[in-house]
Amino acid sequence: QGAGDAIVYSGYDHRIYAFIGRAHYLGSYRPSEYGVFARYDPSSNSWEILRYPPWLGTDDGASLAWTGGRYIYALQGEFYENSPLRNFARYNIETNSWEEMSDIPAKDGVGDGGSLLWIGYYDSSYSNVIFAFDGNGCNETPGYNFSAYYINNDTWVHMGEIPSPIGYYVGNRLVYAQGKLWYWQGTVDAWSGGGNGLYQYSIRGSANVTSYRVYRGTSPGGERLIAEVPAKVSMYVDRNVTNGVTYYYYVTAVNAWGESGKSREVRATPHAVQSGLLSNRILFVDDDGGSRASDYIEEALIDSGITKEFEVYKWDVYSVGYTPSLSTLLRYGIVIWSTGYAYENTLTQEDQENLMAYLDRGGRLYLSSQDFLWDISGGYDGPIDNEFANHYLGVRAVENDVSYIHISGVRGDEIGAKFGTVILDYPYHNYADEITLEPGTEGIFTHLSHYTACRHENGSYRVVFTAFSFEAVENHDATVGAEMMSVIVHWLAG
Repeated sequence: QGAGDAIVYSGYDHRIYAFIGRAHYLGSYRPSEYGVFARYDPSSNSWEILRYPPWLGTDDGASLAWTGGRYIYALQGEFYENSPLRNFARYNIETNSWEEMSDIPAKDGVGDGGSLLWIGYYDSSYSNVIFAFDGNGCNETPGYNFSAYYINNDTWVHMGEIPSPIGYYVGNRLVYAQGKLWYWQGTVDAWSGGGNGLYQYSIRGSANVTSYRVYRGTSPGGERLIAEVPAKVSMYVDRNVTNGVTYYYYVTAVNAWGESGKSREVRATPHAVQSGLLSNRILFVDDDGGSRASDYIEEALIDSGITKEFEVYKWDVYSVGYTPSLSTLLRYGIVIWSTGYAYENTLTQEDQENLMAYLDRGGRLYLSSQDFLWDISGGYDGPIDNEFANHYLGVRAVENDVSYIHISGVRGDEIGAKFGTVILDYPYHNYADEITLEPGTEGIFTHLSHYTACRHENGSYRVVFTAFSFEAVENHDATVGAEMMSVIVHWLAG
């Protein structure tokens, strides 16, 4: 082990993650020991070496922060001790992969005392923020910078300067207690503060973003400001575009201290509205009671390229507090609605009426639900007497909780024929159903000759229903999940 050690606990999978810094031996570095990223399982007292970030190694100032979900964020530290490094990345626990994020705004790079701190577990109002010190500079100059990283927009905001600098010697300096941030100095005694000070900082209101600025251009690096939106607005629709032209965007955050650095640059190419759709927008309704399993659908939408063809928006029922109204649904050409692990109030009577009215006006729906039929049938097998299930989903009867773990595509079907045997690997308990179809409804997938999914169309609308959870497909094989999502969405849009 050596400089660049860092460690953090993840409540997502109940493991401990660690950087093991590069070894220092007899005054020189061992090239084969520049660093290790590993995971410790307390239940088995075992270590597992994981994929390393896209860096040569970690060093002074390396830090890790878990942010409540499947991501762990990391600073590299000053691997080159005479050249500034500002590298910041996040690790996906589920896919064992790294993604580079916007660099921390550290003029002289990250150094001793570099620190990351996420307090969202203790104060949900800060679940979107990582607080950070970049530490002293690579040239060992005192470090005064205090920053905040906004997770949802990949932007950094300078929070001001701390009263006494941090630097020598290595080690994370930030902690949260009693509603305040605390840091200890740990510098040489010649620096301001004497090197042994302990300071507290009241964060309430200090990190508030007042607005976001949106920049756009038609070439990388050529963006210009096109809009500024209030901080409470999490979505901006750019309507002044031309089909077929690729646009480049980045976002900055603004608070009392000024404007943050740039987010990562992204690009998008608008296309004409798909024929017959109410709009070129897709609404993903995450109605699974707050489970993180909805991430599987978001990943499939991204991996399938759907997010490049359509404007895709997410409605998290657990966070918003209610399901979308009819007027909201009518703004979208396709609605993807997942009930995930929920088994009660999967679709209320009001939800069903809104969806029927939406479909009657030309809407398209993909409903992924292993327990909607169980919910409306009271758990009893046999015929179902429900207008939405019978006339819109095209389902006549159900056998509940068969819990199959593989399905087969129906030969000759416009969707099912694209697939052979598909394995289901549930991220939660498997209560998948088998269904009997109404006349005129087409089966998509089967299990031992019994239907497990169907598609139904009636003039203006189209519906796909899977009596298993799509999340189980994506969880087993992301490639199959992306293909299935693509085929379903394109059939709905046809």
